[in-house]
Amino acid sequence: MTMTTLRHFATAILLVSALLMSACNKNKVPEGVIKEKTMIELLTEMHTADAYFNNINDYECDTMIGEIYYTYNQIFKKYGTNKEEFERSMDYYSQNPKKFREMYEKVVLKLNKK
Repeated sequence: MTMTTLRHFATAILLVSALLMSACNKNKVPEGVIKEKTMIELLTEMHTADAYFNNINDYECDTMIGEIYYTYNQIFKKYGTNKEEFERSMDYYSQNPKKFREMYEKVVLKLNKK
């Protein structure tokens, strides 16, 4: 399985999970969850990094995984967060598919401007 295939598979699992979870209509973001505006910026940068790595053919799989891990950690550091908080935030936002879709629409708009 190639790195691109693995990334697409992981993204598909995440999106399917988000759609299957029940909606939760909470206005206040709990402690330990990244604020919506920051999450949109973070996701935009992560998808930009994914696009970059999808276009590189010169890396071996192990090197690519290391580079992606490093890049994601740099993005987390920039936004004062970490992988665990990011995953907790994705879980929280995906419990409200309508809100999650709205967030991703903003991410897509930002990506289209790049």
